[in-house]
Amino acid sequence: MFSFELLQLIMLFVTCILLAYTIYKMNHIKARLVQHIDQVGNNTGNNNPHKEEPFESDDITMQVLPDKAKTKRKSIMRIKDVRWLETLDELLTNELSSEFLKPIDLAEGMGICERQLQRKLKELTGTSPAEYIKRTRLEAAYQHLLFGDFQTISEVAYKVGYKGPDYFSRCFIKHFGIRPNDVLNSTVNLATA
Repeated sequence: MFSFELLQLIMLFVTCILLAYTIYKMNHIKARLVQHIDQVGNNTGNNNPHKEEPFESDDITMQVLPDKAKTKRKSIMRIKDVRWLETLDELLTNELSSEFLKPIDLAEGMGICERQLQRKLKELTGTSPAEYIKRTRLEAAYQHLLFGDFQTISEVAYKVGYKGPDYFSRCFIKHFGIRPNDVLNSTVNLATA
């Protein structure tokens, strides 16, 4: 039989692999974007002064992962959409600890109406604003647990905007398929080993 410590090490190893894969995919998307920008820059040619620089064009696109909408087509994301999502993520990160954060707050912070926020997020990520907030909170909590930023699950839950640890734990298990205590304990055991 496996010991509890070995199980924790296996779970931590799998977590590290998933984290490394996520970082790899993000770097791959970034590399494809840079490659596409370079190709657009090379196609413009230096001898034509009437051509625009590639960064000034709103038509620059990059291919991203298949969207989660009902269609099986690949979504195309423009540079301005990437920047829009970065701005939204920054706004969301700054307000993450507020348990009262609602999609309307994000919409106001972005300077658009709630319906526009819903349409834009659905188009770019395949999720609703509420799902996007929840996913961002859970991913932030996972990072806090993984790096041992807090001592208890309650502290992490409150830090990422949940009212209590019970609901947070249910959401965490549903999203990641692992209990937050397991992630926290594996991190603590590795830090003390």
